[in-house]
Amino acid sequence: MLENLFANAIQYTPENGEIRFFIEEKNNHIHCAVEDSGSGIKRENRDLVFSKHFREDKSRSNSLGNAGLGLFIVKNLVEELNGNIEIVDPLVLSGTRIEFDIPQFRFS
Repeated sequence: MLENLFANAIQYTPENGEIRFFIEEKNNHIHCAVEDSGSGIKRENRDLVFSKHFREDKSRSNSLGNAGLGLFIVKNLVEELNGNIEIVDPLVLSGTRIEFDIPQFRFS
């Protein structure tokens, strides 16, 4: 999950841009966020980016060989772990912020 989120952040952040990673424990859940200083995702596309084969910038994505499956797979993995994922307004940088929560697992 994190590999895909970081790969997307790297891909869509301009040279000399910035990517931030946040992780914390909240209410027996692990809360993670990846935020970048790229151009961001249009508000009307925030839910669509988790759809199978969706690409916001089709010409740019096609030139990079992407199939539009990464965030679709990430969302499915998060949901399989009884978690939630969403795109929210960035808190620190100016691009995209994707947050997800998954239950904290304890092994005994």
